[in-house]
Amino acid sequence: MAINTGYVGRTFEPSEPYEVSRVKIAEFADAIGEPSALCRDRAAAQAAGYPDVIAPPTFAIVVSAAGSAKVTHDPDRMELKKYCPNCRKHQPHRETR
Repeated sequence: MAINTGYVGRTFEPSEPYEVSRVKIAEFADAIGEPSALCRDRAAAQAAGYPDVIAPPTFAIVVSAAGSAKVTHDPDRMELKKYCPNCRKHQPHRETR
């Protein structure tokens, strides 16, 4: 299966701005098991020299996932699940069950 060169240079509109809040940071910290008070307690973050709570370094995935939705929901996208790591190309194979 050849890669469609018609997609070269294809662009998407920018995603909407993502507002980061203390609540979102705390929810993400809880979800990943981050124990630091710097992610939940404004006073603790300020005592450590930050203006407000800080997000864990991996919080950026939340923002990037929101923006990548346009690509993953594009009906013309390449089916990545058909990528065969053994063949090192997009190759349709019978599904394993």
